[in-house]
Amino acid sequence: MSDKRLKVLFLAKWYPNKFDVLDGVFVVDHAKAAETKNDVFLLFVHSDPNLKTKREIITKTTNAYPEMTLYFKSPNTRFAAYNKFMTGILYIKNQFFGYRHIRKMWGKPDLTHIHVLLRASVLAVWLKWRRKIPFVITEHWSGYDPNVDYKISPFKKKCLAFVIKRSSALTTVSAYLQKHIKNVTDQTDFYIVSNTIDPQIFKPIEKEKHDKKRFVHVSTLDNYPKNFGRILEVIGRLTETRTDFELQVIGKGVEMETQKALAKSLGVLDKTVFFRGFLPKEQVAIEIAKSDLMLLFSHYETQSCVLLESFLCGVPAIAPEVGGVVEIVNANNGVLVPHDDADAFYDALQAFLDGKLEFDPGKIRDEAMRFAYADIGEQFDEIYRATIKFSPK
Repeated sequence: MSDKRLKVLFLAKWYPNKFDVLDGVFVVDHAKAAETKNDVFLLFVHSDPNLKTKREIITKTTNAYPEMTLYFKSPNTRFAAYNKFMTGILYIKNQFFGYRHIRKMWGKPDLTHIHVLLRASVLAVWLKWRRKIPFVITEHWSGYDPNVDYKISPFKKKCLAFVIKRSSALTTVSAYLQKHIKNVTDQTDFYIVSNTIDPQIFKPIEKEKHDKKRFVHVSTLDNYPKNFGRILEVIGRLTETRTDFELQVIGKGVEMETQKALAKSLGVLDKTVFFRGFLPKEQVAIEIAKSDLMLLFSHYETQSCVLLESFLCGVPAIAPEVGGVVEIVNANNGVLVPHDDADAFYDALQAFLDGKLEFDPGKIRDEAMRFAYADIGEQFDEIYRATIKFSPK
């Protein structure tokens, strides 16, 4: 097998941007992992009805790879259907425009790598058809899960199947997600490639001695899908009998003030529960590493990057028995509780505080290193080279 680094063009539907700095943050880590073995250039296109010019192009290398973010001016008339249709057309037009610029700067890619279907796939399908450039897909979208509040329309299902059948491979972050995508079509090569985390940022630290056990929760704090209100209710119940713990809450979202009000009504705000708001990734890593236990109680998860971050910090978790969570939580790194079972969640917290649940931080970290950049980059490399080897010339 050649050691020549391949040129891989990432086409991301979701990616951190000026409207949402957390959008598709896991794609950044996948790109960093892929860059360890091959050359990556990422293209992300987003509409902006308030743009003063026709388009705005931002090219930079703040991560380990070059990226181009292209904002285009989208219509903002009183006709919603027209706006949606024209935005779709302009998205495709500007995706091709961005590709032409990347081609001049970087050269022809050996393959393209779509992150999340569907609109980001148009360029990839065209490049395969006209330029014989193969493409692979990584799907993160939870919409395939029949348990979420979304149903894929028959038309969209046909479009998804059309693209998947023409891909050289499709990777998912969990077997759970893969199973449901196969209900759309199973006519491609499927692989499981986990989300990935930077082990140099998320790592154990020497914990300060403190009287109280420190819980941590990281999310957008909504009730669906993160079920955060239920966590607060359990914490409120726990506080009625003991105060030898605290919960540090990291993140923010549209329901943040509602959740603060709930915490206040439960008598735990700024007493047992402390809202920290949005924090940079490096600070999130420190806050997790300082903690004794990660709390997660979501209604669904395709996998959960937060759990991977916690495990790389050597911190165990109490997590729900849903989706891809069951594939990464085991007796060495945490406890699974039935979906939305508040009593079971409460009992697990009690057991942890009583010292009945013990974990080895070093063992948690060592086991979690399979989620680090090096391993994931190697997995992508094997898929890329198999794709190139078996693609028609």
